[in-house]
Amino acid sequence: MRMLMLLWKDYRLNRVVLPAGVLLILAPYLLIGRGLSGAWGTSAYLAQFTVALIAGNVIACERADRSAEFLAYQGATRAMATASKMILCAMVYAAVCLVTFVTSLWLPETGLRIPGGYYHSWNDQLRAAATGLGFFGCGWLFSSFLTSPVLAVTLGCAVPLSALGVLSISARATGWPDDFVFGAWHVAICSGVGVLALVAGTWHYLRSRES
Repeated sequence: MRMLMLLWKDYRLNRVVLPAGVLLILAPYLLIGRGLSGAWGTSAYLAQFTVALIAGNVIACERADRSAEFLAYQGATRAMATASKMILCAMVYAAVCLVTFVTSLWLPETGLRIPGGYYHSWNDQLRAAATGLGFFGCGWLFSSFLTSPVLAVTLGCAVPLSALGVLSISARATGWPDDFVFGAWHVAICSGVGVLALVAGTWHYLRSRES
């Protein structure tokens, strides 16, 4: 019962993020004039910023409004608080990836083929999911010790994107093929950074004490 209360509390504190996520998913379909196939690719990546918003906000927002201290006095353990926040972030991440997957299946049935066909679609989905995992981990890490949700979200996005930027520059300097750089390396770097940051942020939050 206490876990359900924590989940509900975390949802209420972070529900402002969810409309932004819906907007990020739909905006490319409403604004891009290249057709649904082009809009799908943009939406798949933009939607991952929803994960950065929720992960960067989920801990820092409590610290900003001082509700973290109140929770400690109510008997909620740090492990329970961590689990509640992790579940909420994971649900948003899974929902974003699911929407991307479902829309990729629907689009070919309209006759508007995604460039490169299904293989290209699967590659894009994997890269988008890896990018979202990078946002998830880095946003969570910075949220675990920052007071400002805005700063946590910004840094949570900046770290994976900066790593990809370094990868792109290195690829151009060394002549690596684009399909390799923006395929396996993209997935490996974003996923690796995300997982390491997620572990570090969880460790820090479990050990910290609000004051």
